Amino acid sequence: MTEQTKNSALQLPPAVDLSTVRDELIAANLCPSLAENIRQALVAQSCVADLREADDCRDALQALLSSPRKVGTRQRDSTEMALMTMAVMLYARATSTSGQKGERGSIQITSRLSEEQLIDHQALIATRNRALAHVYPNEDVGGRRWHNAAVLLLWEEAGWRPGAASNRIQLDRQLLARLTRQLPVATAIVAASADKRFGQLAAGVSAAMADDTLLAILDRCRLDLVAFFGTVEAARAAVASASAEPRRGLTAIRMTEPLISDRQ
Repeated sequence: MTEQTKNSALQLPPAVDLSTVRDELIAANLCPSLAENIRQALVAQSCVADLREADDCRDALQALLSSPRKVGTRQRDSTEMALMTMAVMLYARATSTSGQKGERGSIQITSRLSEEQLIDHQALIATRNRALAHVYPNEDVGGRRWHNAAVLLLWEEAGWRPGAASNRIQLDRQLLARLTRQLPVATAIVAASADKRFGQLAAGVSAAMADDTLLAILDRCRLDLVAFFGTVEAARAAVASASAEPRRGLTAIRMTEPLISDRQ
């Protein structure tokens, strides 16, 4: 059973995996502009998803902070830190971090920020780079010393004994306030970039359909939606999301014309 038939039997639309199309285009040295359009769209969709997940983490943290549950316990402190760290990491991953070969990369936003927004952005990125993803002991980062650490000599009756002690920030409300201000700004910028990139991708795919060689590649790269997303329910949810807002959905779009196998 072909991917097209499987999708149809489950009342799912035909779909093409454009990531696989891109791999074939690169291997065959064909249509580099379309290959780049696909890459740019994939980056944009993923960055938008990062920012929305960051906002979900921030919302969860705000809800936790309003709850008295296990206040003062290590479990509560660790949960607060985990949510804040994840939110900041996702924000930075979408808007700042550079990608090595094979990595996704980000959508840089600094040129679109006001002076005040840039201060918040830089504080968030510095905290990610020097306090959360990495440790710089006893360094002031974003107005806070996140990691205090000392190696000591302690006097005891038997003499001097070496030891070590440290403390660290687990929740910074100033940083949380910066994140609360900055997430809507960054999301709007990245979403606008995603809209532009998906428009360019749609134009590139439409042009490709006039070329039989490219059309054959599209036809070969059919996607079994259920196998890709894991369950029928997940596949249907992804298709509904992609149809409503393409930058949030899977890397496959509905064709304005039938492919070769659709014509048979």
